Amino acid sequence: MEEKINTLLKSNALEILKAYSVNSEKDSLSLTAKVNSVDRKRVTVVYTGLFSGAGAAHPINVFFTNTVDMSLAKDIRLTDYADPNLLAEYIRSDGCQLYDASPELTEALIPYFDQTHLETYAKMFQKADFPMEAPSSGHTPAFPESFSYEDHGTIIVSIPVPHSLGDFALIKYTPETK
Repeated sequence: MEEKINTLLKSNALEILKAYSVNSEKDSLSLTAKVNSVDRKRVTVVYTGLFSGAGAAHPINVFFTNTVDMSLAKDIRLTDYADPNLLAEYIRSDGCQLYDASPELTEALIPYFDQTHLETYAKMFQKADFPMEAPSSGHTPAFPESFSYEDHGTIIVSIPVPHSLGDFALIKYTPETK
């Protein structure tokens, strides 16, 4: 089982190379992987870093996660522990809390969240995390736009935002209080 889990973690981590079409001769991708939590039930890895494409005006901040069920060697998705529709409503509510954001950044992000439709967030959260959806109708699977992990009962969810706002924002969500 350990070999299956390690293979799954490695495979998912390397998907970033395809997602950003990384050219190893021209581009730069630096990632840090942090095992956020591990127990008998699951392991969660958080990846952060920078991607600089050849000729790009600026590097892109990268964030993604992978949570794996240790007994099944299977990815755990946001939909396994949260309702995408309720989470979408939460992000557009006055009670939305950001994770690890300065007051200035929070002030800039909250109005940005209101510009995105509830349905857009709900669809994004439905497809959050690994595994990527199987290709359909000739389409290739897309790297998820949103990633999540659970930390002591609080769910941390990433959503894409413009580069001027940091490329991604992290939301704190506790389902039982919503």
